[in-house]
Parts: sequence; structure tokens; C-alpha cells
Amino acid sequence: MPRRSRRGAYADHRGTLSFSRKLAGVASLDDLLWATVHQIALMLKVRVVVLLPEDGSLVVKAGFPPEDMLDEADLAAARWCFEKNQATGRGADTLPGAKRRFMPLRTGRGAVGVAGIDSDKPDCS
Repeated sequence: MPRRSRRGAYADHRGTLSFSRKLAGVASLDDLLWATVHQIALMLKVRVVVLLPEDGSLVVKAGFPPEDMLDEADLAAARWCFEKNQATGRGADTLPGAKRRFMPLRTGRGAVGVAGIDSDKPDCS
């Protein structure tokens, strides 16, 4: 393995260990979601948002950067993603006009939320 690749693998490993330590200290769902979106944003160099159902609608529960806002096209894509349990938005066949690509957060019981990613790179999908 070339020297540069070994360094990259070591950095990835250190990042994973750091994330594991953060998760071990999580006391609430909000802390877990923030740690997760922060880690995804750092690793993939993207903007990330997580939406969960609350009182019959999807609500932004965590995002990185935290001040990022969703427009109507993104909200529509996130709702469709959650309801159909399929990816939608940027780069997808359904609602490609959204700024972000939305993917369902799934368990064995189906979708429990939605994650949206966005990047300034054209190949973010």
C-alpha cells in the first residue's frame, strides 16, 4: 500500500474511533443526531440534515451546518422520501429539482426518518 494511502486509512480509522467515543457519551436523541450529522459532514464533506416525524409532519431535528435551511422543494422531496421509503431529490428520478438528495433512514419496520445531503460539487448524488 502506498505511503499516502496508509496515511489516509489511518486518518479514517482515527475519525471512526473518535466518533465511537462520542457515541459512547451520548445521553439523548438530540446529541446522537448532532454527532451523526457532524460526522457525516466531516467524512463526506457535505451538508447534512436529518428529519424525523413529529405530530404528523417531518421536522428538522439536526443539521450541519446548523444554520442551513430547507426550502419548499427540499421539504416536498423529504416528505415524499419518507412516505414512499425511497431516495428522492437531487440526482434521483423523483423530484430532482430539490437542492438535496434525501434518503430514508430505515429499520426492519420501515422508514423512521430522512437524511438529506447537499454539496457544492455537481456529483453529490
